[in-house]
Amino acid sequence: MRALLTLVCLVGAVVLAAPAQAAETSLVKRNCSPVAAAGSEFFFNERQANGLFDARVGGFDCQGRPLLPPHDGHRGVADARGRYVLFETAFGPDRQRTYAEPGRGFGMQLQLLDRQTGGVSQLTTGRKGIIWSKLHPSGTKVMWAELLYTPWEPRATWWHNLLGVWEIHVADLRDGQLANERSWRHPNDSGFMESYGWLDDNTVMFATDSGMPSNHWGDWLSAQLWTMPDSLEGSPTRWSRPFTVKAWDWAAWRVTEQPRNPYHEFMHLVDGWVYFSVVWEYDLTGKDYNVTPPYNGLDLWRARPDGTGRERVTSFNLERFAHVGGLAPHPAGGLIAGVCSNINCEGAIDAYRIVP
Repeated sequence: MRALLTLVCLVGAVVLAAPAQAAETSLVKRNCSPVAAAGSEFFFNERQANGLFDARVGGFDCQGRPLLPPHDGHRGVADARGRYVLFETAFGPDRQRTYAEPGRGFGMQLQLLDRQTGGVSQLTTGRKGIIWSKLHPSGTKVMWAELLYTPWEPRATWWHNLLGVWEIHVADLRDGQLANERSWRHPNDSGFMESYGWLDDNTVMFATDSGMPSNHWGDWLSAQLWTMPDSLEGSPTRWSRPFTVKAWDWAAWRVTEQPRNPYHEFMHLVDGWVYFSVVWEYDLTGKDYNVTPPYNGLDLWRARPDGTGRERVTSFNLERFAHVGGLAPHPAGGLIAGVCSNINCEGAIDAYRIVP
């Protein structure tokens, strides 16, 4: 009997209704990372021969021309709004995005292209690392996640800081330069953060990997989504909600319905929907979340800005650590999304068209 109950534990099912009809999902092109779209203009990053990404503009088939002249390094579009294009760049010895060298981190900096004048502004220099940068829809503010110190520095003493300690930054844009820069990090200096931009005119959304409240002992590396005024004053409010699964409860010695916090990340606001990805099998110990089909390793979900109406859009049956790295509206309907094969999007990023 106990063996049978243990088997039930291992194959527990999610108690959550899937959409009646799955979204139509089709591969557009490999090695293409969609970032943003404005009318008929489509901004994407394409992997080059040196393994680094270069920023391009063109058609929704991921064919186009470089936004700026070729260079020896990394220049990727992070976001595009109106006349402005935000880049994450790295040149020379720091061109590779890596954690491999103590004290260096990603080595990424921010640049801003004004497409009206053709001018490029260097927004940051000398920062240890910047990723997940976003423009305000008006093009008047910028948000990013910044590496405060790496795991190799003396201050990073806790085991949960294996990715370093990060902050969320927001700044105004004035004449192509940053102004009124402000930042927020967890009071305990805990873990990695990912910035996802604006949920409305003055509210930003970001994810935290650790150091924030969790509903399950195994969720120590499970990112959750939070909102906060873009003044970064006060405390954040949790936006993501636990899923309910049926799983074996050792204390009760039976299967019960339990909350689970799979890895939430990525946010894009399209036509009144907040799109976000859910990674069900994200745990360095190899522990899973008792999830069975139709829920795969990586799901794309959406909900209304207030968190209601949550529903699964589509799934990608990929390896662990996969995630959705970019998304934009497709002019012919639906969305175009960049799906990474690993956690940092250092491997293949493939473009998929999704029609909900």
